[in-house]
Formats: sequence, structure tokens, C-alpha cells
Amino acid sequence: MIILETQAEQNRQKTTICTWDQFEESLELRRMYRGEWHQDGWPSGHGELFVAGKDGGTFRGTWEKGKLEGDGEFISTNGGGYSGQWSAGVKQGQGTQS
Repeated sequence: MIILETQAEQNRQKTTICTWDQFEESLELRRMYRGEWHQDGWPSGHGELFVAGKDGGTFRGTWEKGKLEGDGEFISTNGGGYSGQWSAGVKQGQGTQS
């Protein structure tokens, strides 16, 4: 795992911006997150998660405790996607499937 950090002052709170890169050989899966990171060790705030592989794609939006929360989007490597509301990393509420 590779983590690169920079500190940014936002609304009088320190937010860590990280790039996290992980490869799981058993799944032939690579994941990379770039965005705000909470001190508890989870993506928290605005960021993007890139997942490589046949079922991969890009998740963009607001993260809470490592899962998409609120407005966000997923664009798959095959061109399909979803843009709308998420709750605990699951599509929920209004959105558009393509």
C-alpha cells in the first residue's frame, strides 16, 4: 500500500489529502483512492476511488467512513454508470442509471 499525504486547512479543520494504492493479487484487482482522508484511517470527505479490472470503474463523490454517502457517481469501465444518491456505499434515493 502506498499513501502520500498533504495537509490542507479547510474551515479551521485539518484535512488530509491522500493517494492510496492497493493491489489484491488473488482477485487481480487494483484500487486507488485520491481525496480527503479522516484521521481514523478511512476516506472521508470528497474523493475518487478508481477500481481496475473487468468490473471496475470510478466512484466520485462524498465519502463517510470509507463509503459513498450523499450525492455521487459511478462510471464503469464498460461505459455504464449511475449518478445520484448513495447511503453507506449503496445506491439509494433518486438517481440516473446509464
